[in-house]
Amino acid sequence: MKHIVFLVGSYYPNYSAVGKCMGNIAEMFSADQEKYAVTVVCQRTSLDEPDCEQYKNQDLIRVSSKQDRKRLRIDREIRETTGVNNFFFRLMLRKFQIVSAARIILAKDSADRRKVNYYLQALNRLNFSVDAIIPTCLPFETVLAAIGYKEIHQDVKVFPILFDQFSFNSTLHRTMLNKRMKMSENLLLEEKMITDSTHVYAMQTWKDHLLKSFSGFKDHITYAEHPLLVENNCLTEICHKNQISIVYTGVIDFHIRPMSIVATIIEEYLEKCKLSVRFHFYVRGNECSLIKKLENRYPNNIVNHG
Repeated sequence: MKHIVFLVGSYYPNYSAVGKCMGNIAEMFSADQEKYAVTVVCQRTSLDEPDCEQYKNQDLIRVSSKQDRKRLRIDREIRETTGVNNFFFRLMLRKFQIVSAARIILAKDSADRRKVNYYLQALNRLNFSVDAIIPTCLPFETVLAAIGYKEIHQDVKVFPILFDQFSFNSTLHRTMLNKRMKMSENLLLEEKMITDSTHVYAMQTWKDHLLKSFSGFKDHITYAEHPLLVENNCLTEICHKNQISIVYTGVIDFHIRPMSIVATIIEEYLEKCKLSVRFHFYVRGNECSLIKKLENRYPNNIVNHG
């Protein structure tokens, strides 16, 4: 039996988009218990979550730093308090955000070494022989932890799967100046990832950057399709209901998540499909006007909750 360890950010039950994609991959391995044992090391997203638990034949191990737990406590108090107490915790949150932003700006690169350390510590505490580690990005810190573990345990194979961008991620760096200042150091981290990993799998959004910055490592990288969509065994049952509800919550952004293509698909679907479908959007971003146009054209099918 091969033991595979996934290193991810937010995972079950409070998935991030990357966590959900990695979960789909992890489930492919954990479904075959005769061949694979799967462990997922993930970030704590709530103070109520246990340190360890079983989920879909996977051993989940949750990690966090002292600062992470402090932020979770502040968030919980903001949700549960009112009046003066709520105002106090909002001030604490603002202070926390300012300190975090200052730490990001003053660091020589964009990797949080505290995160790297707690992922690496979790790997070092495992009481079994690891065959392969599959880290992701973001958080890029999981990649650095996997490589650090491999430096000691040289037989371990490391296969990063890259989703969100790192060195050229404008959102991660907060400002363009910070992005430019850290670019050279971040490129060195990405090069280390490529040279020290067994093989790298990247989404198409990484392709132009990797071909431009690391053209000499083409054989080390495979460009993959997004593993977000999987076969839904409930689809037939759902389609026989009177109406299907589809909900999207999150950001729509021209640069990161452009809405124009999706809007065209929705329009074609509503014009041609005989099924009764209602799309619910809970969104913010710089392309919300497209949702408003769809709602005006298809008021019975599009609900813009803002």
